[in-house]
Amino acid sequence: YFIQSNLSMESDGFTLVSRSRKRRNTKPPKASHGIDATACIDMRTCNVNEMSEKVSVQDKEFCDKIKSVVSEHDITEIVCYGIGRLSTCKLALYQFATLVAVMKMCPEVRSVHLFDPVLTAPERALVSQYMELLPENDLCKRRVKCNTLFYMIHISGCMTTC
Repeated sequence: YFIQSNLSMESDGFTLVSRSRKRRNTKPPKASHGIDATACIDMRTCNVNEMSEKVSVQDKEFCDKIKSVVSEHDITEIVCYGIGRLSTCKLALYQFATLVAVMKMCPEVRSVHLFDPVLTAPERALVSQYMELLPENDLCKRRVKCNTLFYMIHISGCMTTC
């Protein structure tokens, strides 16, 4: 909030302060890395491999941390919940490309699974080129048999605590 103050003091020595209305942001939302979060993406021409290579270079520090965690904890499986709409949210697509980059740089990860109920048929087709789609919603209560990294981008706390 922007605070305006009256320059003159009241008789009791206090300055009257009032709050103005919150200013509305008229610009479209921007995601991190300068990505326009509102643009539509054509799933047929989307090059996830190219995007994942860029992620490996641009976010090297993050990728190195993930690689370190995977190695230190002997992680052999990744499960992703709530990636979001890849065709309408460039941030979701960027996060998917990040997941693909992690898969490429961590050969010890033998299986990667993804579930998001909002994915459309073209989005599911794209995802299935890189990893296994989970057939049903297990409400983030998946039983694991090996060390597993859960990649949960847009999942509310309720999904993991209910």
